[in-house]
Amino acid sequence: MAVAMMIVLPEGNAEFYDAVMEQLEWDTTEKPQGFVSHIAGPGPNGWTVVDVWESEADFNRFAETRLGPAMARATDGEPPQVEPRFFPIHNMDLVPAQV
Repeated sequence: MAVAMMIVLPEGNAEFYDAVMEQLEWDTTEKPQGFVSHIAGPGPNGWTVVDVWESEADFNRFAETRLGPAMARATDGEPPQVEPRFFPIHNMDLVPAQV
C-alpha cells in the first residue's frame, strides 16, 4: 500500500532545500525505487516536504543511502534531525500529464 511521507524542517528554507536537491542530483539521476511523487515548499511551521512512496521501507532505504548523505554534504556534516511522518494513502487523484 502506498504511503505519504511528510517532513517539516523548522529551520529549513528554499536555499537549504535546493542545496540538498543538488547534492541528490535529483534532476539528473534515476529516481529511487518506490518513489511516486514529491512536493516541497514553505509551510506554517518551516519548510515542508511531502512525498508519496510505494512503501515506508522504500523511503527509509532512500533516506539511508541517498538523502542522509546528501543532507550531510549540503550542511558540511551538520544535517538537521528529521522525523518523517507516514500515513497510508486511501485515495490519490492525479491530473493526467498534458501532452
